[in-house]
Amino acid sequence: WAEDARAAERALEAMESNRRQVQVQLRLELSGAVGGARQEWDRRLQEWAREVASFRAELESAREEHGRRTLKLDGREVQGGAGVAAGGSGGLDAASRAGRHSAMQSTELLERSTRQLEE
Repeated sequence: WAEDARAAERALEAMESNRRQVQVQLRLELSGAVGGARQEWDRRLQEWAREVASFRAELESAREEHGRRTLKLDGREVQGGAGVAAGGSGGLDAASRAGRHSAMQSTELLERSTRQLEE
């Protein structure tokens, strides 16, 4: 579990690093641009940042759940928790898959767009 969590954290860090690099590159290349192109890229970058934050929250939630399972808690003993026994992670897998799919699409789009800007 620990290695998987570290791998997920590294992937999130890479996503965030890529987003920052694209943001800097776009600011340089679109510095004189006005209107639609710049607004569209700003929107995409904001969406990417929200997705990374969502994945980080998901990872933290998974860490907490793993910790509860390790301690043999069902989540009700954790203050403010909505643990597994209370139904707190019922839709987590579906939401996780949808979020990952959306992030992959955003990342692919940003990579394609970066290549286009470089050409």
